[in-house]
Amino acid sequence: MYKYGNTKADMRYEEWISDLKKVPFKFSYAGKDYCGFPFPLKYKKIDRIDEKEVGRYEFTVDDTLEVTLLLTHYYDYGATEFTVWFENVGDKNSEIIEDPRMDMRFEGENAYIRGIKGDHQNQYAAYEKPLTTEYVESKQGRATHFYFPYFNVEHGDGGTILVIGWAGRWETMMENTGDGFRYIARYAMPIKTY
Repeated sequence: MYKYGNTKADMRYEEWISDLKKVPFKFSYAGKDYCGFPFPLKYKKIDRIDEKEVGRYEFTVDDTLEVTLLLTHYYDYGATEFTVWFENVGDKNSEIIEDPRMDMRFEGENAYIRGIKGDHQNQYAAYEKPLTTEYVESKQGRATHFYFPYFNVEHGDGGTILVIGWAGRWETMMENTGDGFRYIARYAMPIKTY
């Protein structure tokens, strides 16, 4: 048995690996919007390493683009993380890739957010307030300059810790939906590449 368990987190992870279209990652490719990974699976490997399970999934989008998902779940801690790579494997440019982002909904009323501001003029000042709509960004190239990219959101009879794990420019939007909240995290500058 695990040192610590989180049944809801484990169930969400199990749902994702049973249907990779449910992973809360969205992007546009060739003008079409995609949610999750509805592409043909080229490669899959899942390893159990101590308290975590690491899955590597590689998808073929077309003759030029492959997408890799590294999905890790920590059973002892009820935490899940993922990283996505795009790779041009062809001998020509792929179609345009735009707006990669995490877009996830959480259930539970009365959402309340807590966190700390960044290490510049805010000097790590704590904040807490009911979650209505919260937009936070770091566009100066320093990941923790005005806000730390760690958010503790209490909702319903539990809570969720949300972390943006890339350095540099990022933005996030959280919105109270009445019966829960929506969370979107992305790179802060427009991405449009091939």
